Amino acid sequence: MKGHVVQAKSFIVSCFGKPVFDIACQHHERIDGSGYPYGLTDREISQEGKIIAICDSYDAMTTDRIYKKGKSKKEAIDELKELRGVKYDSCLVDLFIDKVLIKQGRNRK
Repeated sequence: MKGHVVQAKSFIVSCFGKPVFDIACQHHERIDGSGYPYGLTDREISQEGKIIAICDSYDAMTTDRIYKKGKSKKEAIDELKELRGVKYDSCLVDLFIDKVLIKQGRNRK
């Protein structure tokens, strides 16, 4: 499973180009270096890769799986808040949360 982006390289590059592949390849990277496939750290991950990582993680947290029920939106937001500055870029997490909260029509505080 961890190799899915690298295995899809020829398809992604031929359809969308290498810059898109580079971003897609980073969506499981984490700023503390604990991600995959390359174990990149904060400065090595593009802004786009960091954004996609947050979006993908939120989606994974809130989506029901065969083996696990998805978290509530509040639980997922709380987890992102807990992991900001550790796994995810703090400013980008805050921006993402603000957009999610606004979209849901909630107060920003």
